Amino acid sequence: MTETKETPSAPPVGKEPQDRIVVTEHSVVIGKKKLEYTATCGTVVLRDYDERGSENDGKRTGDKPRATLFFTAYTLKGVKKPERRPLIFSFNGGPGSSSVWLHLGILGPQRVATDEMGNSPPPPYKLVDNEHTLLFESDLVFIDPVGTGHSRMVEGEKVAEFHEYQRDLDAVGEFIRLYLARYGRWGSPKYLIGESYGTTRAAGLSRHLQEKHDIFLNGVMLVSLAVDLQTLSFDPGNELPYPLFLPTYAATAWYHKVLAPDLLKKPLLILCPRARARALVQAEQVRPIAFRTKRHQHLRADAEVLCEFRLHLALVTRSGQQGALGIERGARDFGGVDR
Repeated sequence: MTETKETPSAPPVGKEPQDRIVVTEHSVVIGKKKLEYTATCGTVVLRDYDERGSENDGKRTGDKPRATLFFTAYTLKGVKKPERRPLIFSFNGGPGSSSVWLHLGILGPQRVATDEMGNSPPPPYKLVDNEHTLLFESDLVFIDPVGTGHSRMVEGEKVAEFHEYQRDLDAVGEFIRLYLARYGRWGSPKYLIGESYGTTRAAGLSRHLQEKHDIFLNGVMLVSLAVDLQTLSFDPGNELPYPLFLPTYAATAWYHKVLAPDLLKKPLLILCPRARARALVQAEQVRPIAFRTKRHQHLRADAEVLCEFRLHLALVTRSGQQGALGIERGARDFGGVDR
């Protein structure tokens, strides 16, 4: 159940953009526990600060607005020392995605209703109370980087300017600084959660915030890691994704209990680590058919599918190095179905 009380701020004045903030009060019941919280959302103006007056003979000309950044924040009510409560800043990736996926998919106090496979049912769509929300442990701030969601460049600014890596860090970092200052949260333990390209952003922000704003993070959470895109692209000549994806596929099959009974009895940390992939590739002579059979057994996937995507691992180097995972272009490139 959600109770809402809206207290909007004043509308923008003139042509120069202004902060526009809306505050609402809500409550949800999850299990036997009732959460009462405040939702704050809106746009914050990001400005370039003229600290030296370098373009006007040393005279300060004012702070030029460059963009408006949209955010949604959830803060738990009834906390004795809210300034000490953990605070998470969260964003998705793309690049070019708003924070809606982490917001309404898993972290927020409510989420989009889905079936057990994560698919939305037919319309009408609805929100349900989220039993997995992190609001139990931390306040949450979801950030839409400039050019995504409701975040926009101001009139006359270059559309693609904030799509550049460093400018993206500048904008998100400046918003985090403004939020901490305006809502009195400098003393809170601070965390970042980034997803996909957001992991690249989070990694960059962890240093940027420290060097630019003296903001020191307590932790960084990386979801669907994408800091090295070579590990994700199944392109011709790029063998790296194959051994890296295998443990995840095997873990998924183990979790859903679709492996052979003897494999389900094995601890996941024995079944799936890189050591497992290494064991598959270290043999000096591996027959393609036997290799496919072993892969089929651990992934529980059709052999035709495995071969269609040319799933293969290379042999380790023959230099005698122990534990080395070598990538040998074109090695064990096989097709067809299991026999």
